[in-house]
Amino acid sequence: HEILRTGFTTVDDAKIPFAMVTYLPDSAPLPWVTETGALHRRGGLASLNRDLSIVQPPWQLRYSANDSSTTLEIVMLHSLYDARSLEIILRDVAYVCRTMQPPRVISPSPVISKIIAMSRDEQSKSFWSELSADLCSTRFPDMKIYNHKSEDFSTVSQDFSLCRKDFDNACADAAASMQAVCAAAWSLLLSAYTAQHRVTFGLILSGRNFDEHDLNIVAFPCINTVPFPI
Repeated sequence: HEILRTGFTTVDDAKIPFAMVTYLPDSAPLPWVTETGALHRRGGLASLNRDLSIVQPPWQLRYSANDSSTTLEIVMLHSLYDARSLEIILRDVAYVCRTMQPPRVISPSPVISKIIAMSRDEQSKSFWSELSADLCSTRFPDMKIYNHKSEDFSTVSQDFSLCRKDFDNACADAAASMQAVCAAAWSLLLSAYTAQHRVTFGLILSGRNFDEHDLNIVAFPCINTVPFPI
């Protein structure tokens, strides 16, 4: 997967400060970590605890095996690998571990071209420009004021009591998706902290709605965040 050989580098452009770099297969060896913690990669050893750099492909893996089990731990920068991409990558890992041929890898190049084209579409720019005029700007609240130590001030917290399955069932009974319920809860929380009647926050969409089916199963961050006012 090209996304596993992809990083970003800074460029001298105020409008586009980063450029995506996809390394050739031979120039980006696996960031492989053994059970003892030594990182084997061309060019020497590095620590597992090193900070993931966006210049190099920002992920690492550790493989450990004994007589009874085999474990593969993967650490990735989530902003570059969305949930669907991780699902595709882990699916192919399972194929390889079973000595099976993985499905054909879809190149992200057509997806990147479509995303760039959509971002430059004048009709889209006009739509969002008109919509933004009616949006109420919401700044994330300054949480420092709630760290003030005083005998007159106290905080109360409560863990979510429902397990995932019960939460899914409760959403189904309410004829609402989990995303809709969480968005409603988040809007109430933002409204309480900001004292705003109307709030706006980012709603994350999968972005995998291309006409060509193959492009929807590519290992690439297709996610898109759109303003969502309540």
